[in-house]
Amino acid sequence: MASLALVLSLVGATPGVITLVFVIPALKRWIFPVRNVPSIRIDFGSSGKAEICATLTNVSKNTITITECNASCVYSRRTVVFRYLRNPLIKRGFYRALKYAGPSFALLGLDPETLLPSQQIKLRHAVRIGQPMYCFLTPEIVVDVKLSNGRKLSSGRLEIPERWRFK
Repeated sequence: MASLALVLSLVGATPGVITLVFVIPALKRWIFPVRNVPSIRIDFGSSGKAEICATLTNVSKNTITITECNASCVYSRRTVVFRYLRNPLIKRGFYRALKYAGPSFALLGLDPETLLPSQQIKLRHAVRIGQPMYCFLTPEIVVDVKLSNGRKLSSGRLEIPERWRFK
């Protein structure tokens, strides 16, 4: 009898497991329709060019229009937590100041970019090393994407090279 109950419970759980296998990826595509991977490209040759890049991939099954794409300097998570603990009653309008600092670079021009399903684009912004306006105040950078429906998606944090930082 005990083995029959075990077999019946396994057979009963099988459709639920199979459903989860298909529902979880679909839910992930619905919540995060664009895969956003930041990168930094440095040419150590004679040109000495450097770029902040973002590779955007449409992972949903619908066409998506990107209206803005910015690379912003962010403080480390530890610094953000300590800054919040020092000022826990900060006004909601100043939350952005806890996380972001310094310059923000536009990776997308004025025209919106349309991505078809599974299409990938690479957006770039040239950085002129040695100019004061390109000195980063924080150790990390994040690429924020704004879609035409108003949703905002952020990438993971990317470490900035030490020679780009303000000393």
